[in-house]
Amino acid sequence: MDESYIVDVTKKECSCRLWELNGYGCVHLVATLAFLNVTPDGPYVDPLYLSAFFHNTYKKSISGMNGMNMWPSTTFTPPLPPLKRRMPDSPKVKRIRHDSEMYGKHTLSKEGKKVSCGICKEKGHNKNTCTQVSMPPKTNVTKKQKIMQTQESVNMQAIEEDDVMGDIVEP
Repeated sequence: MDESYIVDVTKKECSCRLWELNGYGCVHLVATLAFLNVTPDGPYVDPLYLSAFFHNTYKKSISGMNGMNMWPSTTFTPPLPPLKRRMPDSPKVKRIRHDSEMYGKHTLSKEGKKVSCGICKEKGHNKNTCTQVSMPPKTNVTKKQKIMQTQESVNMQAIEEDDVMGDIVEP
């Protein structure tokens, strides 16, 4: 509401200069025409934007073409595809290595390294093959079964505690 624009309907000018630049009216023209109770068609709209011009443009339909095998043959040489060219892109981050430098990963082999046990700290075997400590045999129990077993054991402890408390409270 702080800004005001002057619209001259007869000269087709607005102080925002959008009408002169684009060739069609701005919102200020529409507001002025609404204030004057005039419809915005006629001399205020370019004929390019009228619906009759649009309908006249698309009056005729465009039919599809036959397949390539039905085209008439010519003696002209067929057009070649365009030449491939390298598109501009960002500069390379990696430096260009000299021919004498090694390529690929630099990995070290574990040949000659002695493994040590995580339980008895002796060299020559690991904790899976340690003979000093007997590990319990692995069972094929899923996580869900383990959770259910722990919940059952908690419930059983709660029942036992209730029984003990019940014996003490009763006279």
